[in-house]
Amino acid sequence: MSGGFENWTNQADSPPLSYLIQFLYYILSIPMQITIYWYFLNLIRDQDLKISFLFKVYEHGKTVFKLIWANVFMTILLFLWLLLFIVPAIIKSFSYSQTYFILKDHPDYSVSKAIKKSRQLMKGYKWKLFLLGLSFIGWWLLSIVPTLGGIIAAGFIGFMINDLIGYLFLAIGVIGSIWMYLWLVPYFYTSLAIFYERLILTQHPELKE
Repeated sequence: MSGGFENWTNQADSPPLSYLIQFLYYILSIPMQITIYWYFLNLIRDQDLKISFLFKVYEHGKTVFKLIWANVFMTILLFLWLLLFIVPAIIKSFSYSQTYFILKDHPDYSVSKAIKKSRQLMKGYKWKLFLLGLSFIGWWLLSIVPTLGGIIAAGFIGFMINDLIGYLFLAIGVIGSIWMYLWLVPYFYTSLAIFYERLILTQHPELKE
């Protein structure tokens, strides 16, 4: 839309149509982002694990709009809490954290009801979820190390020896980070799914087999 790759890299601002396409892409990708949570919930429940599961949500228009609205509505709520102070917004983000999982188990729920149910489930468990997220910080930082190392090596080698070799080291660093993310991201999402599963079994022991 910019008239070629070179024009795109050299321009200061993207055309308005480009921003519109990016916005539409983001909105339409929201349901798939949410079904990633569902996929890993299926994983721990030994249910449908086909990659096509991530796209099946688009077969149901009502579900697509509900998931988009869930994301937008929670963003609005958190933004309003953020206007008060950052700490209440963070606390509320943990309160709303189980909404996507709840919408999978209860597709008949409205978004507001799913958020309300999430708040009920998270009473007394927000700190536990915070600690779970905190335990991954080291992994996230470690996954950046290969890219940072590649940038430093690329700058030093490119300056001292050859730009092409420098770019090669940068590419190796990026690939190293990607490799770590391919392991870390599933680990993180699976942990969130297990947290939800244990949460509902703790509060509803009658569901346990």
